Amino acid sequence: MRILIDVKPQPYPVYLARGGIRNSEFIRFRGTQSTIRTPHSKSVIITNRKIFRLYGKRVSRSLKKKGFQVEVLLIPDGERFKNQKTVTSLYTRLLSLKVDRQTPIIALGGGVVGDITGFVTATYMRGVPLIHIPTTLIAQIDSSIGGKTGINLPQGKNLVGSFYHPSGIFVDPDLLKTLSKRAFISGLAEVVKYGCIASPGLFQYLERNVEGILKRKPKVLERIILESIQIKGRIVAKDPTERNLRRILNFGHTIGHGLETLSGYRRFSHGEAVAIGMTWASQIAVRLGYCTTRTENRIVSLLRSLGLPTILDSRLTRLDLRRLWQILEHDKKVRGGRVHFVLPKRIGQVFITDQIDRKTFIKALKLEAES
Repeated sequence: MRILIDVKPQPYPVYLARGGIRNSEFIRFRGTQSTIRTPHSKSVIITNRKIFRLYGKRVSRSLKKKGFQVEVLLIPDGERFKNQKTVTSLYTRLLSLKVDRQTPIIALGGGVVGDITGFVTATYMRGVPLIHIPTTLIAQIDSSIGGKTGINLPQGKNLVGSFYHPSGIFVDPDLLKTLSKRAFISGLAEVVKYGCIASPGLFQYLERNVEGILKRKPKVLERIILESIQIKGRIVAKDPTERNLRRILNFGHTIGHGLETLSGYRRFSHGEAVAIGMTWASQIAVRLGYCTTRTENRIVSLLRSLGLPTILDSRLTRLDLRRLWQILEHDKKVRGGRVHFVLPKRIGQVFITDQIDRKTFIKALKLEAES
């Protein structure tokens, strides 16, 4: 199946195909940089050691069948390595390989690999062709789509980056079979997010199919992957650089990114932090009268039924909320010095507000910690 992400000036395809990783259909370069069909051209795979052991040889064989020479660059695994040191190392290695502006680079991995590779391809020689082969649920439905690239600073997540769209994305749901339980469940947070912000039907489908989702039934997974990609594709096409509408995709992420930064990217996975962020955003919305308790309960109940955290464990209930607020003030979504939150009105509809100050934020979360 082919889903077009209709961004200007150059739309790009997402290919969704179970078991397709063994063929070479993902080798399609339709970006603005070039169309590559020359035999024996160089190609580069950027991935981590674990993913290379699982899928690196399959992808390498597919590239070689198309006449490409294959170079593999391994990077450390983990959000804390998404930094300038890793990027500089990649620049150096690409130069040593004599990679030029027509050399396709394949991001094989999850969100961290995709973000780093995207940033490198956007900035190395001012842009080289990029292909995503996402291997996690989060990457397949969210982080690989929309052109966001970025690395972290000590002050916060993704504070350095650019918008740089790939030439194509190849999604193979069969790759999710090797995901750990924790990593798979983490990705479900983004699916819940799409239901909350844009699709009451998807949200209801998730509520009714929890068992099938957790058992990773192929038809169930294909449906939620397809609908998630379509939702994000529509939003990105209308607002490619996050000036207005696209900001709703940050539901749960402002607080979630803050929690990730506060914990040094060691305690929470991204999806776990986003799940807590969606929970807190829903609770704040209820306390301020923006949405009903029923809406909050549906969101929290779905997250819990999928195995996602909605509260902090006992070691974290004493978090310095003032420090968390300071981190939020450095978030890239801050405008005019004010923190912007995405809050729910009802299932399928959210809104953005900058009317929550530090005192209101801390009071709401303290009330939750005490309840």
